[in-house]
Amino acid sequence: MKEHYFDDLKIGDRFRSEPLNVTEKEVVEFAHKFDPQMFHLNQKAAERTLFKGLIASGWHTAAMTMRLFVQTLNFVEGAIGLGVDELRWPNAVRPGDALTVETEILDLRPSRSKPNHGIIRLRNVTTNQQGEIVQTMLANAMVPRRAKAPVAVYERTRSFPREEIYGLTSQLCRAAYSVPANTIERASRESKKDDLHFLYIARGSLSEAQYFIHLAQRLHYLSSEEAGALQQQMKVTFACLHGLIRAVEKEAGKLSKLVATATSLIVIGLMRWSSGQLSVVS
Repeated sequence: MKEHYFDDLKIGDRFRSEPLNVTEKEVVEFAHKFDPQMFHLNQKAAERTLFKGLIASGWHTAAMTMRLFVQTLNFVEGAIGLGVDELRWPNAVRPGDALTVETEILDLRPSRSKPNHGIIRLRNVTTNQQGEIVQTMLANAMVPRRAKAPVAVYERTRSFPREEIYGLTSQLCRAAYSVPANTIERASRESKKDDLHFLYIARGSLSEAQYFIHLAQRLHYLSSEEAGALQQQMKVTFACLHGLIRAVEKEAGKLSKLVATATSLIVIGLMRWSSGQLSVVS
């Protein structure tokens, strides 16, 4: 099953689980432990109730829904539940039913307190083999975001062959960490020229990293899915870096014009002063 991160999701995405078969044994065992009511425990006793037969506890339905949701979305590091709203059980679940869960992503937002995670709002609709809805719920969950590019590169290169430790592994890692390192280095420089110099180096390192990722895929060190995920992060980083470079270049251009104007004014002032001095002498 494909692993998912917060970054992989879009509002409106829908995911459908594989079916899960419900057995009488599981219904009774769950009821004995967590919801010991007669219509969950004994077939004959349940026939005398308004359900006319054995049914699963609603909490058992919720648990099975959770299992299918977790298996289908398969979030890396799991999904941390933050609360459930409007939990409904419009139809009973019975032994022999096959349950399927459809998950719809309703909203997405980054977590303010935990920047490495995002908050998703979702709707789960659980149906049986006849298409009858047996549970609906709205919920919020916190799920992990993808690691930033250098960390992601280090994580992926751990599985590279040992003989590449001083080859492709070190080259790819070097190129990846060079991007933020040079971006940070430029902050300590006083001139726009030095500022741009380090940003250009960062952009070159980013291009190197993109090539090395492509090479790792060609050598089958990375799957197409892994390489695609890394390249996507590189593209996002490149867009941000390109925007920063353009802004600094623009600022540097304004500064150059300001310096040129100031120099011209100083020269003109000196010429006038010189002319005045010559007039006094004469």
